[in-house]
Amino acid sequence: MSISFETLGNATIMVFQDGEPVLATDPWMVGTAYFGSWALERPLTQDQINNIKKCKYIWFSHGHPDHLHTDSVDMLPRTIELLVPDLYNSDIPSHLREMGFTVRVLKYREWLPATDKVRICCLDNINQDAILAIDTPDGIIINKNDSPLCGELGFLRNLIKKHPRNRAYLTALYSGGADMMNIVDASGQRIIAPPQDFEIGKAMKIAREAERLGVGSFCCSSAQHVYARADTLWANEYGMDWRTLEKYWNRPDVRLIRPFVTINMSSGEVTYNDSGADTIPEGIDRTGDDDWNEKPDEADWNRISDFFLKFETLRDDVDIIAVTIGGERRDFTLNPSVRAVPKEKLRIVHFTAPRKSFMETITWGYFDDMLIGNFMKTELVNVTLYPNFSPKIAKYGGNAKIFTNQDMAKFRWHYLSRNPGVYLSMTLSAWFENTVVDGMRKLTERLGVKPFFKWIYRKAIGDLTPLGADLWREKK
Repeated sequence: MSISFETLGNATIMVFQDGEPVLATDPWMVGTAYFGSWALERPLTQDQINNIKKCKYIWFSHGHPDHLHTDSVDMLPRTIELLVPDLYNSDIPSHLREMGFTVRVLKYREWLPATDKVRICCLDNINQDAILAIDTPDGIIINKNDSPLCGELGFLRNLIKKHPRNRAYLTALYSGGADMMNIVDASGQRIIAPPQDFEIGKAMKIAREAERLGVGSFCCSSAQHVYARADTLWANEYGMDWRTLEKYWNRPDVRLIRPFVTINMSSGEVTYNDSGADTIPEGIDRTGDDDWNEKPDEADWNRISDFFLKFETLRDDVDIIAVTIGGERRDFTLNPSVRAVPKEKLRIVHFTAPRKSFMETITWGYFDDMLIGNFMKTELVNVTLYPNFSPKIAKYGGNAKIFTNQDMAKFRWHYLSRNPGVYLSMTLSAWFENTVVDGMRKLTERLGVKPFFKWIYRKAIGDLTPLGADLWREKK
């Protein structure tokens, strides 16, 4: 019995037993995502699509449209059993059942035997995402896709330790470009730093996490997409390719495996799958179905107002959400005490977007679709998207349907009571990164000593291995 797996791009991997497809994850097989903004870097071949359709199980990590891709899901035979995480809200399994599928919700940390040789374990998390452990006699795959670890490092390390290190594989996001980057100033000019400023830090973070987990190989398996709309082509510069990752890879004990490969888990043999497909998507001169000049009517504005004002959870983080569509701007006040706030201290998030995609997002409630699409412009005044605004409006509001502070307390208690150690570990890590590290970053910038303290921080977290130190010097 031999086990192998194939990385097909974006977040789709497929597991084979004796050459027969058993399990596929997050299949995006055709078309685009995020209102035409994202296209597959390398379209799947017909053989790959057919193999996905032959799988016994399909697993979905979360509800983003490049993972739960509706057009691709609709192509699947209804005989396939769909597997989903036990997320806080049941929208995903309900939607899939309405499409005619048999759906199994995988309980947290419970094992499911997919075959006599392959078993899987799903770890859903407070980020409304999930990690899948795929355990076989030939080795183990930790399919992290886009998810943070969310306190699960210890549990995953213990799973990995049961296998020889050279048979432990991490499949995960590496490219970037899956967050709001279209930040603008008051005049609408983009103010994001150049892409090279992020490359070495992103690469070393990925390598550090792989080594901490104890895997022998990191597989570039998530985020092989390109921006395909005329108003998002600029963002392609920010999607780090695997050769850049290879350039800054500073953990020689972890083998870096390029995307689009088939891996024999017992031997470690890697076969590159060259499909020969054209990677340049069609229609890059278009903006999806959007017309930036289309104006909203009064009913649209009322729906937009109702959408934002229901977020009691945002009132401590932002005073006003402003929206400009078709050249018309409306401001929506979230903070009831806004009149007592001096004008120069008002916290404002201002979105400029086309009507059609914005209203569709408002209808369904998944605001991440606009943030990740990166055609919407976002101006930030005395406020940041992280660590509070984006998670509350997208992860918690869109996916978990959390709008009030009372609902948020119940939501957090759900994850705390389920696994206190994991919750506290995740919370402490987030606090340290968002408060201590970010605070030191801002302080050292003001004092003009940021490079020195950045070197110390990188040394403390282990990035400056002998190879890493040389790379850091070269970059700086």
